[in-house]
Amino acid sequence: MLWNLLGQGLPLVIGVFTLPMIIRGLGTQAFGAFQLAWAVLGYFALLDLGLGRATTKFVAEYLGKGDTRPVWGIVMGSLGVQAVVGVAGALALAALVPVLAGRTFQIPPALVPDVTRAFYLLPVAVPVILLSSSLSGVLQAVQRFDLVNLIQSAAGVGTYILPVVVLAQGGGLFGVVLVVVATRVAALLWFALLVPRELPPRPTGPRADRALVRRVLSFGGWVTVSSVVSPLMVYLDRVMLGSLLTLSAVAYYSAPYDVVSRLSLLAAAIVPPLFPAFSALEGAGDRQRLEGLFVRAVKLVALTTTPAVVTVILVARPALHLWLGADFADNSTLLTQLLAVAILVNSMAQLPYALLQGLGRADLPAKFHLLELPLYAGLLWAGVHWFGVAGAAGAWLIRVTLDAALLFGAAQRTQGIAARPWIRAVSRGLAVPSLGLLAVAAPALTLTDSPAWGLAGVVGGLMVFAVSAWRYSLDDRERVPLLRLLRLTTDTGDGA
Repeated sequence: MLWNLLGQGLPLVIGVFTLPMIIRGLGTQAFGAFQLAWAVLGYFALLDLGLGRATTKFVAEYLGKGDTRPVWGIVMGSLGVQAVVGVAGALALAALVPVLAGRTFQIPPALVPDVTRAFYLLPVAVPVILLSSSLSGVLQAVQRFDLVNLIQSAAGVGTYILPVVVLAQGGGLFGVVLVVVATRVAALLWFALLVPRELPPRPTGPRADRALVRRVLSFGGWVTVSSVVSPLMVYLDRVMLGSLLTLSAVAYYSAPYDVVSRLSLLAAAIVPPLFPAFSALEGAGDRQRLEGLFVRAVKLVALTTTPAVVTVILVARPALHLWLGADFADNSTLLTQLLAVAILVNSMAQLPYALLQGLGRADLPAKFHLLELPLYAGLLWAGVHWFGVAGAAGAWLIRVTLDAALLFGAAQRTQGIAARPWIRAVSRGLAVPSLGLLAVAAPALTLTDSPAWGLAGVVGGLMVFAVSAWRYSLDDRERVPLLRLLRLTTDTGDGA
């Protein structure tokens, strides 16, 4: 979990300080084009088709059985398919660049040449991202989350720091996109160097078992649907803003989104290990422990994410003004607050999503996503058309709320996971701490214009939340791991 937090959290911290410099260096319009470039690349990353997750499953399965012979066949087969699909995707994206840069988005004519040159770098990243997905899946299969998060954290930091260096040297949009693509190439090479060291010796004979490759490719067809549809909905908002409004609107939306979305990092650290745990408990027939694990996980995600979300809602306007300036404070405050609530809802939804997949019902989340996509597209168009950037955030909040309701409902109806225990655990666990946070922080922020008093109120409110959660929300089984972690940290500090 700590490595997952590092992988998610370090780029967030760096981004808070570097994003304002990147926006100033590029200008609002060019920064919006930069965000659109990454949204376009995100769509082509969907060509992964679930192979990264399939690689994790089958490598871990055979290593767990002690049968290491098929492992290299799985890895080489997955990489072979990723390479072929990646090259095809790169060629398709290269052919689309003139259309994207010239007609699809509302790009000022003076900026079109620079955007076109920068967009021609994106095809290079398509096969790189796909190959990295499979190699990362191998490391996850052998439980080397430390290596995965080390590489991803380094790449994330490079994504924020290297553009600042380029801009300081007089570079522009092309240079920024170039160094960001270069970080992805470096990450791929790093993965390729480490993976052979973590696998058993490569056997002689055929590189890939075709039957096994077909089994890997057919695994989780519904998981593939989710892996395609879900990111479509993630990037659709920025594409819609760029098509219906302006690049400035994309910038006003994307800058706070990039930071607020990191509020889910705690859920992202908690959820991944639950997928194999749910599968193992179901296989053992231990439904009581499975349900208990689910309830504790729901409560833990709620307790870790809620204080951050409430804090963002309270400090959104002054924080945006201090961080990015008055224009962003005026245009991005409401959407930041809506996005923060959506992140909390979406973080909670990750738990029934992992549960359903772990119990073999990957079809249900996929069907829900297929249902949500046209509804969300229509809602997003209406929201952007009538309410601008805040409408995009509101549409996303409605979509993730519907998704969470469907997932939790499916966990109850199809898997027999009782709703009352986790609802009771979350409501009781959050009531006192949240009220304490609001009682201390809200007056300090609303009754005075002093930044010092506001900061003191937020810090005090978070302390009240932490103490109240420890006292009223956690039981002994949940306190013990935290005490061990604190003791380990203290011992390490004393030893230094």
